[in-house]
Amino acid sequence: MKRAAAPRPAVKGFPRLAGFMFDVDGTLLLSDRSLGGYELLPGAIETLSALAARGLPYVLLTNGSAYPPAEQAAKLRKLGLPVADDQMITPSSVTAEVMTHAAVKRVLVLGSEGVGFALRAVGIVTCDATDAAATQVDAVYVGWHPDCTMKDIETA
Repeated sequence: MKRAAAPRPAVKGFPRLAGFMFDVDGTLLLSDRSLGGYELLPGAIETLSALAARGLPYVLLTNGSAYPPAEQAAKLRKLGLPVADDQMITPSSVTAEVMTHAAVKRVLVLGSEGVGFALRAVGIVTCDATDAAATQVDAVYVGWHPDCTMKDIETA
């Protein structure tokens, strides 16, 4: 039976790490430009599995806002990566947290359906440029928006 190594002491001047953060694309996998397929990189599953087995916390970070965090995490689990929904950080989940702390109540969201999901999940009301009250918002959030129109830009 292999014994776990004792935790290493903190290096002077360097804060003790509380966990790990991994960028998804280019670190754990490669995705195609259409976001339709993924190729796991060598060691990705083994690394996350080893951290999980040792009870070491980690999160995965992506700059992709097309999918809600839980949907993105589910896609990664299908590939074999051990990631829970709450371990997935997206621009939208970060934005939702920042806007919640700033007491933002209503947001014009320019992006695909998944872009505003995290905001709605924390109770922020979202609308798009076709909403009659789209200019009566506290903030504008722009994410993955392949169908962006001049109306979207003018409304923002």
